[in-house]
Amino acid sequence: MKRTNMIQETKSFGRNSGDGDGIIEIIVVVDFMCPWTYIGLRCLELAMQKRVTNDDVRLELVPYEFNKPGTYPSDGIGWVDYCNTFGPTKARYLLDDKLPHAFATAESVGIGLRLKRRIVHTHNINFALIKAQQSGGQVALAFALRALRDHFEGLHDPNTPELINKQLLEAGVSTEVTAEVVATIRTGVVLMIIQQWHCCFWRRNGRKILELHPYRSSLCDMTE
Repeated sequence: MKRTNMIQETKSFGRNSGDGDGIIEIIVVVDFMCPWTYIGLRCLELAMQKRVTNDDVRLELVPYEFNKPGTYPSDGIGWVDYCNTFGPTKARYLLDDKLPHAFATAESVGIGLRLKRRIVHTHNINFALIKAQQSGGQVALAFALRALRDHFEGLHDPNTPELINKQLLEAGVSTEVTAEVVATIRTGVVLMIIQQWHCCFWRRNGRKILELHPYRSSLCDMTE
């Protein structure tokens, strides 16, 4: 899927949902380690700000992680080192072509990516996104953008409980839910919760998403 077609195709998905209520249904798969996720959500935010009302938009953010648990050390891996894990040919393409393109595109929408950020697993932040979504798509979008900003521009580990607590509250999640999220994160069981949640989500939505999206081999293609 081309980036320029993502919103257009998502709108078509909403019109064809069969509800007959004129709702635009947008489902965004969010990879907190992908710069194109940050760029895409920022573009979505800007587009929604230009509309008179977004009452006809049903927005759902779905957490996703590209690599399996245990791929990265606890303190993560540097962005350049991560690119080099793909071998010299692809690393050269990523560092000399794809990343400069991402940096330039990000700058055009007011994002200042920083190469010093470290790639980490995203269990905690993914769980927090699931809980933020329960407060509504607009809240989830506000939370995700704060988390992405703090990671890509502030160089913070997105899984830090104290940071997640601040981001949830700023996005409009209640103090009760925020406290529940942080307490659950501290128990260390969020990975199991996320896996169970994904099973339920894809059982409910998998068919219509795969019918919409032509690249069925990898969800990561949605941000390529």
